[in-house]
Amino acid sequence: MPYLVPPDDPSVTQGVGSTSTVTRYGGTSAAVDVSVLKSLVSDDRDTVREFLAEFLHSARMQAAEIIGYCGAHDTDGVGAVAHKLKASSRSVGALALADLCAELEDASRAGRGSEIIERRQRFELAMDAVDRCIVETLANSPA
Repeated sequence: MPYLVPPDDPSVTQGVGSTSTVTRYGGTSAAVDVSVLKSLVSDDRDTVREFLAEFLHSARMQAAEIIGYCGAHDTDGVGAVAHKLKASSRSVGALALADLCAELEDASRAGRGSEIIERRQRFELAMDAVDRCIVETLANSPA
């Protein structure tokens, strides 16, 4: 999968089209806003599916790493992986997950291990919501 620059322009991430599914995180917004990805790559269904599938594969591995680093109280490891996942999450429109990764990264830089542990459950819930949303999106959009 080619590298995508995360959208920095607020117009890309705010007030854009419809969301990909009705799967919700925190009851306020969709776990993945596919229109963010479409604004970066194209509206081509196959391209979008490919990026979502690649992201999901990578995100699952990175989430497992973050959880492992949390368990080992390795704040540097958490921060390094959260940084990578943050960027790719923003690119596909998993904005709540990206925000939590930013919080983990900030806590890591500041050496606030207890803050990382406190955010772990929210991170896992956000990742689960993104996972379910992408799986549903891929299942509901024919190849």
